[in-house]
Amino acid sequence: MNIRQKFWFALAVVSGLNGISLWVLSAWPMATLWLFLMLVFKNLSSQVQIPYLKKVAAASIVVVMIGLSPFTLNQLTSGLHNIGDQAISGTPDSLSYPTRFGLWWSAVWMSIGGVFYGAPYTVAEQVLMFWPGDKERLWDDDFPTKAKKVRALVSAAKKSAGGKAASYKYDLLWRSYCEDNCDVGLALNGGDLTVDILDGGQRCTATARVSVSYKPQYRGSTILGYGKYRLRIDQAAYWSLQELGWLFPFTLRYRWKC
Repeated sequence: MNIRQKFWFALAVVSGLNGISLWVLSAWPMATLWLFLMLVFKNLSSQVQIPYLKKVAAASIVVVMIGLSPFTLNQLTSGLHNIGDQAISGTPDSLSYPTRFGLWWSAVWMSIGGVFYGAPYTVAEQVLMFWPGDKERLWDDDFPTKAKKVRALVSAAKKSAGGKAASYKYDLLWRSYCEDNCDVGLALNGGDLTVDILDGGQRCTATARVSVSYKPQYRGSTILGYGKYRLRIDQAAYWSLQELGWLFPFTLRYRWKC
């Protein structure tokens, strides 16, 4: 198999995995298109090819996929919610292995989507959940200051301290992820901020803490919308993967001098 054939074969494998994942998540029309695309790519990777399953067929399927994308958002929302219901009403162990894999593979695509969404720190947090590691992690990084709210809270703490040693703690909550800064909102919403004023106000250290995990009580976070079509993430579904040991939550702290 030459490099070109390997390329088409790799696309066939990814397309097949996408089809399985989407089928599990109840997005059956889009899943079917991905499976057809898998057949086309597999044909392109073969030495002897079927005449009608070539690049033109692949391009045609992609065009249909683009047109179907808005409808798929609602189907994915419904599919995730149904899986979340099953995980809560039963147990995470009640989820079949195809369902577990479909969820896990969709989490991979959420990470990739975050890159195009312009949320690199959120992507980094998500990617780290795919491997076991330290339960407590510290990054010396002032990334949280990209948000106006964080900068305002740090300024308020300094002003309240009045040149004296003091410590202040604030909740970090945004009504919508992109209300302030999309990346900060996605990465830190639900966390907290501690501002420590030391040495008579001469030193200031800020620490933003967040639990990088899925929580079953949050079941309708909208991450993508197009008119009446919405992709809402049911965290109860992905929480089940944590319980099953397919994702690994941790606490992350961002620390910087203020």
